[in-house]
Amino acid sequence: MSPEDYTLWNKLGATLANSMRSDEAIDAYIQGLDIKPNYVRALANLAISYSNQEMYEEAATCYLKALSLNPDATHLWSSLRVVCNCLDRPDLAARCDACAVEAFRPDFDF
Repeated sequence: MSPEDYTLWNKLGATLANSMRSDEAIDAYIQGLDIKPNYVRALANLAISYSNQEMYEEAATCYLKALSLNPDATHLWSSLRVVCNCLDRPDLAARCDACAVEAFRPDFDF
């Protein structure tokens, strides 16, 4: 594996996540994002792994960063809504209806 290939780090992360090893997947996604910080697919995958580890604030931050980089990734709003509900923040979940990333800036650093 080429240590500088961010796509391979993402694939490794996905393989680990699919093997119920989300904690290890997080490390692989972070490695890939260290190489290419704006890799939306890895950000979304990292958010899923964070959610699986009940790290909901981190998951929300990843979803919001991914959405800020790719506003066309509208499918991520439903995942963000779930995370907001897991945070017991129905106010944040309701903001997902507007599909406006900027509405989350007061609550998350992304």
